[in-house]
Amino acid sequence: MVGNPKEVIEKTFLQFYADGRVGEFFLADNRNTLKGFSKLKDENPKKLKDVAVSLVRVGYLKGEIKREKTETTVHFHGITEDGLEYLKKLKHVN
Repeated sequence: MVGNPKEVIEKTFLQFYADGRVGEFFLADNRNTLKGFSKLKDENPKKLKDVAVSLVRVGYLKGEIKREKTETTVHFHGITEDGLEYLKKLKHVN
């Protein structure tokens, strides 16, 4: 599904970990290591990365943001307690 709203991408990332699954993922503007996210497979990689950066920055996903010359990348590997609370709010919105 191309052109997912930001909230759908957020829910997909957060729900992955809330369901007890594990994995570490890398995202950049033109590439990523997302496996198991079939709903997002055709989504713009930069949009996915931007959403993941936002989730890490506000503390909903455990991870690290790196800035290298002209590119920002993000690694994430889990959900935080705040992320679980935010996910509950997202579920009530849609």
